[in-house]
This record gives sequence, C-alpha cells and structure tokens, in this order.
Amino acid sequence: MRAHIIILALLLISFIDSKADSTEVIIIGTVHYETENINTDSLYNIFVDLKPDVILMESDASYMTEDFLLRPGYEDIANETRAVTKYLLESKPLLRPYDIENRDHFLFNTHRRRTESSFFEELSSLYIEGDLTEDAFRLTDELMLSMDEAQSMTFSTPFHINQEENKEIIEKINYYDFEAVSDIIRSTPALSSYDTYWKEVNDFWLVRNIAMVENIKKHIKDFRGRRIIVLCGFAHKPYLEEGLEDLSHSGEIKIKNYWED
Repeated sequence: MRAHIIILALLLISFIDSKADSTEVIIIGTVHYETENINTDSLYNIFVDLKPDVILMESDASYMTEDFLLRPGYEDIANETRAVTKYLLESKPLLRPYDIENRDHFLFNTHRRRTESSFFEELSSLYIEGDLTEDAFRLTDELMLSMDEAQSMTFSTPFHINQEENKEIIEKINYYDFEAVSDIIRSTPALSSYDTYWKEVNDFWLVRNIAMVENIKKHIKDFRGRRIIVLCGFAHKPYLEEGLEDLSHSGEIKIKNYWED
C-alpha cells in the first residue's frame, strides 16, 4: 500500500510539472494595414481574451528598445503595433521581435520596389499583347486569380484567415507569388533581365521564413511554460506552423488557434 501511495504521488507531481511546463503557442495570421474586419480593436480584443505572457512581433530588433518596448514612432505603423500599444496600457506581456535582421533594408529598398513595379508592368503588357508562351500565359492567368484570392483574404476576418481549411489557399497564393513568377520569367525571353532580381526575392522569402522559425524556437526555449502569441502576416503562417511541427510532435509545445480553450 505504501509503495502504491508513493507511486501515485510521483505520478501526480509529474502531471503537475508537465502542466506547469506546457508552452502554448498561438500563431495569428493577420494583415498589417487596417481593413473593416482586421484592425487595432479586432487584434486588441484577441489579446484581452487570451491574456498572453509573451507577444512575438513580426519585426526585427530595430523596432524595439533595449528593454523590448516599441521604439517611439513605431507604435502606429501597423495593425499589430497599434493593438499591442493599446493592450500595454492595461497589461504587461513581454514583447520580442522574431523577424530576420535588416529585413526592412530589403523590403523597402527603392531600387527593388521600382524593379518589381517595372516587372509587373512588362508582364501585363506582354499578357495583353499575347506575347507569352502558352505556359506563361496560363501561369499569369493563375497568378492573377491568386492575387484576387489574396485580396479577398485580406478583407476577411481574423477568424476566417486562421481557419485550417484556408491553409491550402494561402499556400497556393505563396506558390504563385514566388515559384510561378520564376517559371514565367524562365519561359519568357523578354523578361530574362528580371531573372536575377526575382531569384533574390525568392531566396530572401525562403531564408526569411527559416530565420523566423529559428528565432521563434529561441523564444520558446526562453519562455518555457508561458502562453506565447506569434503575430504574422497570413502568408507566413503555413511556414511557421510547419517549422514548429517538431516541437509540437515532441510535446514541447502545444500549438493552438486563438479561439480554442
């Protein structure tokens, strides 16, 4: 009998410890600019319901002070920063950045953005004039359809965006935004001058997602046993979920939707 009591006590302690060490990771796909359905208040209300211990921001370290507060002037640049700023008035979750370092240098580079604009102008002209191969024409048609789907997703609700059945749609949008464009360029001699440019864009997208996952894993290790919200543009969500699958399968973390208990 005494041995049974000891075993039960050890099992109970083990159960309590495992619950205490349970790390919840809630990945919320969103959009960065305000729409009717996704705005400061919609994200703020999610924070109020979840009461997170940690919020991981889709930004690099330059957005934050040394003590991990948003730098003055950065509070109003996106839905996420506005919602976090509002929530910090009443609660004190820890903030951490998890994006690749110097990402804005690439994303907002003037030459890159001009090249992107020029590329789509030339692609549009070739499409209208019928100067694309059959495969390039088909891919361009599908690219335009995927852009419409992305626009529709952008104006939906956080609940809709984060539904499991929309994962395939987001993955398809990502495919046409990156790999399909590369195929269009390869099969269109008139666009060959954009090959190096688009490879840089595609490579940065892949490297960036890998860096995001690695940084999130570091934060998970630092904040074991906490409830962690990961805010991301919805295009990143499938990559982040896939990248964290190993920790989920091992039981190290529990990945949840924001509306789940």
